[in-house]
Formats: sequence, structure tokens, C-alpha cells
Amino acid sequence: MIDIDENVERLVSILNKYPDISTTSSCGGHEKPDKFQLPVNMWTISIGVPPRSKRDGSMTLKAWQSLGKISHAAMEYLQECDEDDSDICIHFWNASDRETDPDGECNAFEIEGTNADIELFCDILERYG
Repeated sequence: MIDIDENVERLVSILNKYPDISTTSSCGGHEKPDKFQLPVNMWTISIGVPPRSKRDGSMTLKAWQSLGKISHAAMEYLQECDEDDSDICIHFWNASDRETDPDGECNAFEIEGTNADIELFCDILERYG
């Protein structure tokens, strides 16, 4: 059984419905965070995107489309949100370090929210999905 923080369960579930991507980790924030945890007003979801082939390591068209929809949903959230200090960011990196991914087989993305209304973002993501 995977332990997912309650406040990000719906978000993780929605993201995992998008084609050719999958969530790999999440944090919904903590009341008393240690040095490796996020505070209660922040959350993060990591998304892994496996390549379509070992030969070239490129992502599938459906994976790119899924990420595009997530990006559009984040932009729409920022337009709809009433709070000035609310933010959603999407980060990208190639997770190919020789120790954890010796064949360079995975691109990784992270969606991070600060003071963000998770339910509103989920509603928007469902419209795009």
C-alpha cells in the first residue's frame, strides 16, 4: 500500500489517469516539517515519464500531450485563483544520473503548489483530462 497524504490524494489520482505518465512521489505538506519535508502551505507531486524506446529515449506523443494539458491547467488555475500569494509551478529535468538511471531512460517533472487551492486545480485538471 502506498502512503499518500490525504490532501493530495485526489490530485495524484487525477494525474495518474493521464496517458503515458505516472506519479512517482508526493508530499502534501506537514504541520511540523523536518528539514526534508514541506510546510503545510506547500505540496509537490513528482511525475515520471518513461521513454517510448531505449534506442532514442524520447517520450511518446501522448506523454507530451498529457504534460501540455497539465501545463495549460496550471495556467488556467493562476488566472482563476483569487489569492495573490497562490502559485503552481512545473519543473522539468532529465533524471539521468548514472547512479539511479544509468541508461538515461526517464524524464521527470514536478508540480509544486504554494498556498494553492488543490480542489480548484483538480477541478481544472479534470476538465482537461
